[in-house]
Amino acid sequence: MTRERGPYWWDEYRDSLPTGLLDIAEMEHYAAALRSAQIMHMPGILQTPDYMRGIFAEAVPSMDPADLERHVEFRVRRAALLDRSEPPSCESLIHETVLRMRYGDRKVLRRQLDHLLEQAERPSITARVVPFSAGALRTPAVRRFTPAGRCRSWTRCRSTYRPVSPSFMPRPTL
Repeated sequence: MTRERGPYWWDEYRDSLPTGLLDIAEMEHYAAALRSAQIMHMPGILQTPDYMRGIFAEAVPSMDPADLERHVEFRVRRAALLDRSEPPSCESLIHETVLRMRYGDRKVLRRQLDHLLEQAERPSITARVVPFSAGALRTPAVRRFTPAGRCRSWTRCRSTYRPVSPSFMPRPTL
């Protein structure tokens, strides 16, 4: 994405984080709705800082501690969009595997699960758990993320990240 729209909070990270992460923050900023499907970990904007640290420690064990904290800080700032007066709707499909994967110790997982329950109480957030008995998700990826709504200028996106079709997450029939 370009800087033509003026400076935003994510511009502080231009020299320290990959462009694709900055693009995600910008897309989330302009999106009217966010959808994700996860089979390995909680959706990024619904993670606690300790859970984030656990994920980064597992994924990139050689990451410099200062870089790790920069990534955590960035992800926490992304989640601030949920506190806006008119936040985007956020729908997350979470496989039961996610609820059992530990990044950090038991206390970290417990706080993360409590945080997810608290976040799911917000009117703009929907978190659905897919039980093991339902089988695999209809997505070939480990995670899927889709911003929706009037995002400005998709064609100017310079990263290799491209939004996926929002059709992967149908509403349940009751």
